Amino acid sequence: MNEQELKERELKEQQMEEEELKREAERKQEAVKDKETEPIKVPTGIDLNEIQAEAERVMKEEDVMSYFRTAYKVHHAGDEDICDAVLLAIASSSIKNSVGIHVIVLGERGKGKSHAIATALSMLPDEYHIRGSMSDKAIFYMDLKESSVFDVDDTTFSLAMQELFKASQTRFQDGYEYTTVIHQKPMKLYVAPRCVWILSKTEDPGDEQFMNRLLVIWADDSSKQDMAYVGLKANNESKKPSEMDKEDKSILVCREIIRKLKEMPPVYVVTPFAHRIRFADIKERRNIELFYELVKAAAVLNYFKKEMKKDGDIEYIESDLHDFEIAASLFMRLHGVVGSISRRLTPMEDRLLTYLFEHNVSLFTITDIIHWLKISYATAHRVLHGRQDVNQSYHSGVMKKCPALTFEDVSEKMGETESVRKKRFKFDRALYEQWDVELRYNPVYLEEERVEVAK
Repeated sequence: MNEQELKERELKEQQMEEEELKREAERKQEAVKDKETEPIKVPTGIDLNEIQAEAERVMKEEDVMSYFRTAYKVHHAGDEDICDAVLLAIASSSIKNSVGIHVIVLGERGKGKSHAIATALSMLPDEYHIRGSMSDKAIFYMDLKESSVFDVDDTTFSLAMQELFKASQTRFQDGYEYTTVIHQKPMKLYVAPRCVWILSKTEDPGDEQFMNRLLVIWADDSSKQDMAYVGLKANNESKKPSEMDKEDKSILVCREIIRKLKEMPPVYVVTPFAHRIRFADIKERRNIELFYELVKAAAVLNYFKKEMKKDGDIEYIESDLHDFEIAASLFMRLHGVVGSISRRLTPMEDRLLTYLFEHNVSLFTITDIIHWLKISYATAHRVLHGRQDVNQSYHSGVMKKCPALTFEDVSEKMGETESVRKKRFKFDRALYEQWDVELRYNPVYLEEERVEVAK
């Protein structure tokens, strides 16, 4: 084969590769179109027109968040804050001026965190619900709709996956572009705009920068929650099929409401009373941004009751005090009740500090922690000093996070002649109150509006 024939062969192969890449891009576009035109699936015996009419009624006449909570409580006892957080995250993907809300639920195994998320996301239309674990670059090859929701359960994120999440969050409104090489040719791949992440894990699945970009919420592992689960389980197991079918219709109504929100163009949201909002901790700028996102998301859930306004060519809606109250209620509980968004404590770290505070402890050892919290030595050590994950990322322990904790090395006698050195920990109750307890009472509030009196 001479040189001219080689060149012609290379040119032919290059043209074939370019045609294949073009066909692949066209297949992805067609797949997205097919999803958009695919008929809505409903269970046998359910009238879709009836569901859509009820959704219209709820959107115009009822408080949408309350309706969602009622539907959620039929299938999951407690953890209503998880339901609120997930729904507000979904709503954030319909906002034109949002940076997105992404949620992670932390909790011990078997305490219902996965079921709480599954129940909340059962109210999301299937065409927007992306379930399960994925490889680092799989997201670029998926046929994603805009404002899809990634539902990732009990997975530790690789460093590459963490960087992808950070980048997609930074480019939330525009989508994230990634250039790779396929068949020796560069090809641009994309993550669709305004995609939201909902995660669950027993411990932090990524490094501290990764976690700082998430709304971290704790699953309720109290004995009261255990009893609530037992009661709901018994109640549902005793119901007849006709009773369950009637209650499941409310889930279908919720899906239809979310579908209508996602099918409309993203809306710009203005908070006209923003100058009156005050924060107890102004150093945590991400939390201030998060609160405004919660207010806007609450407004979007009640979009169909809002007046559409115009500023030049741009249409927008305004959040109101009811939206503020929804956001403030969750934000307040995220400061120590179902989360620790300012202090970034894990549930077990918070349990330790709460025990020390409530029992007025000033000195203790790691053996005391094991006894008080009913945990292993390894867990107690991790709570105090942190850990490294499989990516070699370091996760701080409570000793580094809380200034009220210090330690000293002491010698403890083990007989008349022998002694052993141990760490003894100190807890400064007054400093802890100043550091965390005061912040829990009123992390955000509205300052009274001043009325100018004419002289």
